[in-house]
Amino acid sequence: MPREPIKLKRLTQAGIGEDDLTYFIDTFVQPPGRYWYKSDYKSPWQFVKSKTGIPIGVKEYENLRHLVGDIWVAKCCPGKTDFICIDIDNKGPVPVMIRYIEVCSLFHVPAIVFRSSKSGGLHVYYFFPTKVWRDPLKNWLQNRISGLPQFDIPLEYLPGNLDHLRLPLGRDSILLSPQTLEPMGLTLKESLDYIKQYRKQNELEFTDEDYTRYFETWDH
Repeated sequence: MPREPIKLKRLTQAGIGEDDLTYFIDTFVQPPGRYWYKSDYKSPWQFVKSKTGIPIGVKEYENLRHLVGDIWVAKCCPGKTDFICIDIDNKGPVPVMIRYIEVCSLFHVPAIVFRSSKSGGLHVYYFFPTKVWRDPLKNWLQNRISGLPQFDIPLEYLPGNLDHLRLPLGRDSILLSPQTLEPMGLTLKESLDYIKQYRKQNELEFTDEDYTRYFETWDH
């Protein structure tokens, strides 16, 4: 079967249009870049590369397969990005809400928050109006997180100590209220529309002074 009818079928299955898929890719995938995939919780992440060992960028159809729940896709951080993400695991004696509140105290705008999987962990996103070089941004984020209490399970974050991050809104990933961490009960299309509007009103700023300071600490 030609790929376009399959794509249309997947879009219908996901309940989104072509423009919604493009927005998801531009916002969260940000190609090019290496990616991993897996089809169930017990399987290890598989790094995708050609027969000659060259990393292959994630294709549009694989993003659709992620959104309809066939596979999970995880991406590395590209050379420039306009978001950061903090991964809060639902493990250990400290409740997720306490760790989330600590993370929120670092930033002056509300986050966009997803349940990352059925484990109940969180992926906490903050966005910038323009793309920032990855390594200065990593140093900026690491500097902020270093001021938080040292929990029994360290925070992971991208760009930073995470090599790759599972994309949101796939199987078992849902949008949560940034105030209560309760599910918002939105469809995939409604979730993308919410993110589009909410992001515009709640973006961080990476200033010229930040570039100057954190470029100097960039190991380049």
